[in-house]
Amino acid sequence: MDSGKTFEDLMNERDLTEKDVDLGLMNKAGFLDQKIADAAFALKEGQASNVVEGQFTNAILFAKEVKPAAVQPIEDVKDELRAVVAQANAADEVEDLFNEVEDARAGGSTFEEIAERFDLELINTPAFDASGNNEAGETVELPVANELTTAVFSTDVGVENDPLEIGRTGHLWYEVKEVTPSRDRELSEVKEAVTADWTANRTGELLEEKAKALIAEVEAGKSLSEIAAAEGLTTTTSQPFTRNGGVQGLSGSAVTAAFSGPKGTAAQVPGNNEDRILLVLTDTTAPAFMTESENAQRINTQLTGALESSLLNQFINQLEQTEGVLVNQAVFNQLTGLDRQ
Repeated sequence: MDSGKTFEDLMNERDLTEKDVDLGLMNKAGFLDQKIADAAFALKEGQASNVVEGQFTNAILFAKEVKPAAVQPIEDVKDELRAVVAQANAADEVEDLFNEVEDARAGGSTFEEIAERFDLELINTPAFDASGNNEAGETVELPVANELTTAVFSTDVGVENDPLEIGRTGHLWYEVKEVTPSRDRELSEVKEAVTADWTANRTGELLEEKAKALIAEVEAGKSLSEIAAAEGLTTTTSQPFTRNGGVQGLSGSAVTAAFSGPKGTAAQVPGNNEDRILLVLTDTTAPAFMTESENAQRINTQLTGALESSLLNQFINQLEQTEGVLVNQAVFNQLTGLDRQ
């Protein structure tokens, strides 16, 4: 730049587009690096900086646009401010209630007494197993079911357990009242369910064997129409579909099989209703690549996120090795926005 090259010249030499380097409009608090922020806000519109030695990396800055700071009228932001204040007050109330409940537990109060004192909902669940089912095999309605079943089967009767978190500010206190030892059920208790399961499994096996035999006939030269006529089945031709779009009537396995080979590919796969689908791929079309298409944009977003995560992880590992420090990955992800990708 000292020799007269512009910021755009430097971009062109490195095959960078404006999208690669444009951070958009940012306020000073939006920069993680204070040195970079100070240098950026010292520039005038259209001015480029010298090399700025930042805390994390070196950079050359260019101020494409400078927008003066402005104070928004209270009328424009009053609803937003009220929501922020209300949320903060609610969070404080939740924290105060949490501390009061914990104090009551430490003082020996029962859950019944605590629920009545603080007007909280007390739920007495029926007995359930590690899968969250009752003795009849039916799903028991539980709050935060996965976390609760895991926690319950890791404790015992009489143990004071730490509460489980619900969302960002909620808590669930729980205790185990009784443990029923596991046992092998009598045949009379499970005969009907066992018979139904065995019948369904055997039917599925026979259906798959039949489907394999029929698809072998297709591969030997018979058409699906001939096989359908001989077996009393029906055939249908689907509408064109994409790898990610699917089509009504086709299972996910059928879509995957259709994209597993070239035109003429034949396969038998599970359907959507405990049935089997025999399919023959009759035609394929290679779509035109358009950068603005939904699929291209989705892939670009996924690759960009993966690349950013990879580079940041490399940076963190190098920092830990060279500086002898440890980085709190959870906090770092929150600060950089990686936890929202």
